[in-house]
Amino acid sequence: VMCNNDKWGFINEKGCFLISCKFEAAKSFSENLAAVQNNGKWGFINKEEEAVIPFRYDSVESFSGNLATVMKDGVYCGINKHGEKITPCEYDFLKPYKGFFVGKMDGKEQNHVVLSESGEEAYSSSSEIRPLDIGENIYALNFFSPPLIKDGKIILGEKEFDRIYKLQEKRALFRKKEDGVEKYGFIDENGKVIVPPLYDEASSFYEGRSIVKMGDKYGVLDLNGKILVPLEYDRIHLHSSEEIASLKSGKVKVHTKENIEGRAILKCDDIISGRESFLIVEKDGKQGVIDNEGNIVVDFKEIKIFFAGEVFSYLADNGMWGYLSRNGKEITPPVFDKVCGFMDGVGKVFKGENIYNIDLDGKQIFDGKYSSVRRLDWK
Repeated sequence: VMCNNDKWGFINEKGCFLISCKFEAAKSFSENLAAVQNNGKWGFINKEEEAVIPFRYDSVESFSGNLATVMKDGVYCGINKHGEKITPCEYDFLKPYKGFFVGKMDGKEQNHVVLSESGEEAYSSSSEIRPLDIGENIYALNFFSPPLIKDGKIILGEKEFDRIYKLQEKRALFRKKEDGVEKYGFIDENGKVIVPPLYDEASSFYEGRSIVKMGDKYGVLDLNGKILVPLEYDRIHLHSSEEIASLKSGKVKVHTKENIEGRAILKCDDIISGRESFLIVEKDGKQGVIDNEGNIVVDFKEIKIFFAGEVFSYLADNGMWGYLSRNGKEITPPVFDKVCGFMDGVGKVFKGENIYNIDLDGKQIFDGKYSSVRRLDWK
């Protein structure tokens, strides 16, 4: 915090001072050390206000993964928590990440570099390096593209594939493009290819399942690439944590681990979306909602239905929005220009220039005073 004397200090969550306001500038504590400025120079203190790393630098970056960078006389170097230099002080820019540094050294053809936590060069490029944390302490060094680095070591080269997505359940979806054709597969948290790039489309894993497409047919894989549901369906949705819904030749089926073949529950033209044991389906140009037994929850109408938190929202042919409950009861008619999903029994609606909240009975609440409301459970 900054005090009235234009000096910086530190307070706890109750607002009590832990370190009085005496520093010219300060950064938040990171890994139990805070960068602070005193007499024009930067150093690091601990929570006991001891100067662990002396005030001798013109600029510093806070610690990340036991690494920090410091700048003096226009050049950067990397240090550890003891203030010991890990890298030479020769970089025009250097930034710490968990387990590595990213730096730049002008005058070299490959002037962008990645250094390990011991200061050794792990990767270099003539283009800017933009690390992206994709999970499990893995970074994609070219934003959403390889190479991949983990714990300061390159685990996958930059030419292996051209696109990487964030890890979900220790699996990362990747894309490989050859001769203009895009194919998708999966790697694990160590960069090992678990599913080769065979599929035209694929979704990130959710509860151990990924929807994949080959040609015009869909199926489902498990985390090891084993086919759970054959690639023979026109549409697939992860219906619930235990069930998968499919569409084939106008028949909706629900598949489980015990019944991979699936049981037919309804005839329709398309599955629009699925969530929490409900399916939004289309038949003869009309949309409705069914449950996992094929029971019709919302009758088929000429409307567009969407999941909206604790309820369904729908867009009528008059271009206005309304709400339906999970049992198909109308909460509001289609009278709103825009609606948001319900959370904690509260929905947010837009009508003309007015923004207000409604409850699950469709009644306006809080006298229309607030445009955003969230329940808090006070202790």
